[in-house]
Amino acid sequence: MDSAPLLFLCRGQPSLWDSEPGEKHIVYEAFTGDGSCLPPVIFTTQETEASTEPDGLFRDEKGNEAYVVYIPGLGAPSAKSTAVWLEKMTDRRTNYFGDHPHVVLDSLYGHFTKVMLGDWENIGATLHRLPAASRKWLNPCEPSINGEMRREFTRLQQLDR
Repeated sequence: MDSAPLLFLCRGQPSLWDSEPGEKHIVYEAFTGDGSCLPPVIFTTQETEASTEPDGLFRDEKGNEAYVVYIPGLGAPSAKSTAVWLEKMTDRRTNYFGDHPHVVLDSLYGHFTKVMLGDWENIGATLHRLPAASRKWLNPCEPSINGEMRREFTRLQQLDR
């Protein structure tokens, strides 16, 4: 492997203690080979104060940041949510992909559509696909990253929906 950075993209669906029936939240998180994390992107089916901000960036009291994106009719992770995540991560102000990274993805079809493959190529990423049944054995986001994200997300929901 060359000296390009390694990036893992993970997705999860945190359960919410007070969600309305049918309300959906999907979280995309990513971390780099050096252990640092990129801001997560939280997709929601309900407009929130954070999702109406110009850049959709939410900051908690500790200074943690997350993008909040409202997508009406959101069902499951898809090419659309992956494209929005990639757009947030390659924004000209915060381009995390300016150094031609190696990106490790789970096998979600939405990561590998023809359009998405073109988007990945445009940013110079080298893709690596985890096998569909790898779960916690190969995917570094399961359960350590996703579990921690779910705990913190639930804690913040309990403090202020």
